Amino acid sequence: MAFLSSISTYSPSFAASQWKRSTVLSRSQEFFAPIVAILFFLIDRFFPNYSGLLSVTFLAIGFVFPGMAHGSLDYYLLVRSANGKLRNSVVLLYYIGIIGLILGAWFFSPLIVLLVFLLNSAYHFGETDLHHSALKGNVLRLTYGALLILFFFFSHPSETAEYLRPFGIEFPVLSRFTMLLICTGIGAIVTLFFVFAERSRQLINALLVLGIGTQLPLLLAFGIYYILVHSATAWNDLKHGLQLSASTMIKTAAPFTLAGIVFIVAAYALFQRIEPFQGQPVPLMIMGLAAITLPHTISMSVFYRRK
Repeated sequence: MAFLSSISTYSPSFAASQWKRSTVLSRSQEFFAPIVAILFFLIDRFFPNYSGLLSVTFLAIGFVFPGMAHGSLDYYLLVRSANGKLRNSVVLLYYIGIIGLILGAWFFSPLIVLLVFLLNSAYHFGETDLHHSALKGNVLRLTYGALLILFFFFSHPSETAEYLRPFGIEFPVLSRFTMLLICTGIGAIVTLFFVFAERSRQLINALLVLGIGTQLPLLLAFGIYYILVHSATAWNDLKHGLQLSASTMIKTAAPFTLAGIVFIVAAYALFQRIEPFQGQPVPLMIMGLAAITLPHTISMSVFYRRK
């Protein structure tokens, strides 16, 4: 796409050392995610009556900010250096076109779109999490992200099977010992990423969330990782890469975040009429997310390559 090449000048020039200092989260911020995971674990054990409400509240707020908010800066990312309404229109058509293509594909093969969504998410997680490490390359990024997703799946087999069943996937629910062996193997490989990473604190953070998350419900465990590890890192990178204040970013992201929420609600209303997704809120949410995350991954890749 020609307009993507025009972004090479969107980010102000700044020294590489400044980027390193500003984009790597402080120690207290990095370990905020496992602290939150531990708090939810304790609440679930000692105050179970409050666990559900607190979990839903955390996920709802965190999904909007920094979750959707960091993705809502895509338009700003792509048009910052563009000139004229035509180029802005091209960016909008690019976004709308991909979203329409993904939604249309759901009618023909939800399974294929689900697989594309998982692969896209795996690469996106790997690109963000490994960006400040010594580990480079698309294969490593995809491998790292895929291992994270598989760990969440195999550490929560019953919930995973329930969520994947509407897509025609029968996820294997094996014995606890077998699942433990699989998770241990995946965890060992992810630990190798940490060992060979030049900047290790962020990966320690992710590893701790994975470990503590085995004692939490799947959505909550993944939500803590997505909100406090992935999205917080991406938001911080965008803040310093674009050299914008947090208030400016929030104002810029607000209309697109609202549009994203409306879109997901509309997609939910549309697809909940289709068998076998009726009464399946999580698979229906995946439908909306699949449509908006593919163009977001492309935008963030452009950002990381051009900074």
